[in-house]
Amino acid sequence: NGKKADFRNVILLMTSNAGAREMTSPVIGFGAEGDASGAERAAKGIKAVEKLFSPEFRNRLDGVVGFHGLNQDIMEKVVDKFMQEVEGQLSEKRIRLELSEAARQWLAEKGYDPAFGARPLARLIQTEIKDVLADEILFGRLREGGHVLIDRVPEGEPEKEGMLATSNLTFHFVTTSPER
Repeated sequence: NGKKADFRNVILLMTSNAGAREMTSPVIGFGAEGDASGAERAAKGIKAVEKLFSPEFRNRLDGVVGFHGLNQDIMEKVVDKFMQEVEGQLSEKRIRLELSEAARQWLAEKGYDPAFGARPLARLIQTEIKDVLADEILFGRLREGGHVLIDRVPEGEPEKEGMLATSNLTFHFVTTSPER
């Protein structure tokens, strides 16, 4: 639109997956525990950035910040964030959602990939939780609202009244009677 902008006091953050593959590759050799130390991973990442970007471009950067992989505690917080979004969507339909610690841990573990971070978690929540709840909202026990406890599938426990078991999770339903 022809207007000039002052770009002097701007902090510009750029992201890249440069070095992600190298940083997650295991260490080879005797005594290697299969995982590089933080310093070794950072060095691999810097080398990949140097390989990918020209010296002229890198010289214009004030700094390069490497990010660490996500641990189980962080992943559980990411699970909580995603589940809060699901709870917000369900509250409009008068449905309360509760996630057991075992289910939270399972989602955090299965929703993480060293190469992709937490991106697989959204797909996992869609297939393992949202799809099941959508069927129950449209055709099942949650048409009128209710409370759902999501837990891990206990070994050898048969499905009970008010419960739906998938291959990985159980859904315990407490339905709400229709308001008159």
